[in-house]
Amino acid sequence: MQPKIQQQFSDLKRELKTVSEDEWSAIPEVGDARNRKQRNPRAEKFTPLPDSVLSRNLGGESSASLDPGSGLASMMPGVMTPGMLTPSGDLDLRKIGQARNTLMTVKLSQVSDSVTGQTVVDPKGYLTDLQSMIPTYGGDINDIKKARLLLKSAKRRVYRKALEHIPNSVRLWKAAVELENPEDARILLSRAVECCPTSVELWLALARLETSSCNNLVMILGNTHMVEKIIDRAITSLSANGVEINREHWFKEAMESEKSGGVATCQVQ
Repeated sequence: MQPKIQQQFSDLKRELKTVSEDEWSAIPEVGDARNRKQRNPRAEKFTPLPDSVLSRNLGGESSASLDPGSGLASMMPGVMTPGMLTPSGDLDLRKIGQARNTLMTVKLSQVSDSVTGQTVVDPKGYLTDLQSMIPTYGGDINDIKKARLLLKSAKRRVYRKALEHIPNSVRLWKAAVELENPEDARILLSRAVECCPTSVELWLALARLETSSCNNLVMILGNTHMVEKIIDRAITSLSANGVEINREHWFKEAMESEKSGGVATCQVQ
């Protein structure tokens, strides 16, 4: 009678008590060697072919081809399968580049043609096309002038609305005066010096406007009392509000008045 497997390995099992802990840990698991490849798959590695090998092959140093008479062995003895021929022509990268450039030239030529309904680009007349984009018609110029007038009118309304809420802002008054014509600017400056009586710039601007308007009267009537009246009023208002009048600054403004043609203002100052 054949003994059982347990009885056959009984002596080996008794010897297992002498195995150390390190030896136990070194024992491989069941199927470890068989499944190691599946558990630790290694990625395939591809090494790129050097350019020197490609250049030698393209230069015609070597060529690979199959013998037309050779073939694959068939299941039937005495019958040969015809082989596949490898093209023997060399591959010239320079010709490929030239062909690509030729193709791009053809595409650019097609784009540069004048076709109705398409956006075309003329490489030779590009600057000419840009020049033609400048408005040369009277209608375009009139539209631009009209847009500027509308923008100026909108600015004027915004500044006046802002002055209703901030009447003591010198910067707002100056910006609003710059948008007005001389007659309206004089009226606006008269209101400005009432709201900002300590501003030397506003008083001088009003004096310059009065000087320019009074110069015509001086030529006709020889009357300069308005200039003296405005400057006296400015000095009185500035002194009443505790503004110190700098002598050097006063002379500088007198020189500016003389340069701008306000001789009467310069003499009064």
